[in-house]
Amino acid sequence: MKNLHEYVYYLDGLPIRVFVHNQHYVPPHWHKEIELLLVLSGRAQISIGQLRLDAAEDDVVIVNCNEVHSTSSAGEEPLIIAGLQIDPEFCGLLLPDIARIWFRNGALLEREGKQSAMDWLRYYLARIIWETIETDEGYQVALQGMAYLIISYLTRNCRQAPAAAEAMERSLDEFGRIRPILDYIDAHYMDKLSLDEIARSQNMSYFYLSHLFKAQVGVSLSEYLNSIRMGKALDLLAYSDQKIIDIVYTCGFSGPDFFYKAFKEKQRCTPLEYRSKHRLRTPSTLHDGNSNFGDTERNTIPQAEIIVARLFFYLERQNQDRSFSKSDRDALMSLIQRNNLKKLRCISGMHFTPYTPRSE
Repeated sequence: MKNLHEYVYYLDGLPIRVFVHNQHYVPPHWHKEIELLLVLSGRAQISIGQLRLDAAEDDVVIVNCNEVHSTSSAGEEPLIIAGLQIDPEFCGLLLPDIARIWFRNGALLEREGKQSAMDWLRYYLARIIWETIETDEGYQVALQGMAYLIISYLTRNCRQAPAAAEAMERSLDEFGRIRPILDYIDAHYMDKLSLDEIARSQNMSYFYLSHLFKAQVGVSLSEYLNSIRMGKALDLLAYSDQKIIDIVYTCGFSGPDFFYKAFKEKQRCTPLEYRSKHRLRTPSTLHDGNSNFGDTERNTIPQAEIIVARLFFYLERQNQDRSFSKSDRDALMSLIQRNNLKKLRCISGMHFTPYTPRSE
């Protein structure tokens, strides 16, 4: 299954897409949109090209246009991520080269002292999610205005130096050479796949393939293959009733000893402990990766209480002129929990489902 390119669907005439997901693993993929990820709960390992980030609660992660990126849970607490994708053509009249502008990562900038700019990004992300859920009159105009403000903050505070941006663009062009390799691994990860076999499938020598892959992806072929297998195992532990021993071989691991050791190193708990903490759905509601997001029976709401608490924390911290009452929180909670998720998705593009990249 090729899952590298995500086609982003815009709804209700908006040039943005908002989502909240609790997927334990999102495989490597790319899209033409600028994407901001905000960790609402838990810890995540986020890979963007060759950059590896350990993202914690409140971290803002910026993904540039066409950058290959992936996400995996990296702790015992449930991982919940809010995201915003912005169509670069939306800013085309004002910033014609927006798709070729490279922004530095928010989590790194914050550690360099740009706390205020990141706080405002969190605030506007929270406002956008709130407006998206409430859909009050004129919300489309409000959403587009806040999207412009976010681009303004990124341009003023996160823009890469020209030389660094050019180097990143060259690296992205070169990344196209390994896309067939990623597709092959994704299609055969469950098999007893050797690195020599991968090299033969691409008509490359093992040495050349290893060097190319490490240079472009930032990790070795074996590390990448094991991360793909581990990501699939995390999903099956949370969303299926499969026995752990069956998951080991379904995901292509050589045996239970290797799996248990690798799992504890990455997740800091046993597979059984992970399943007990992250089990959210039954197999009958397992999302198979091919279903339409409008299929309400396959959807599950991430922890609504956590979402509401974090959103209002960001709103109150930056909006000193307004205090948000308990009724405000209760109203938002009611909208999230109300049984009209299909309406919310169709109108606003809000997704309360584990997130699966779409292929064209």
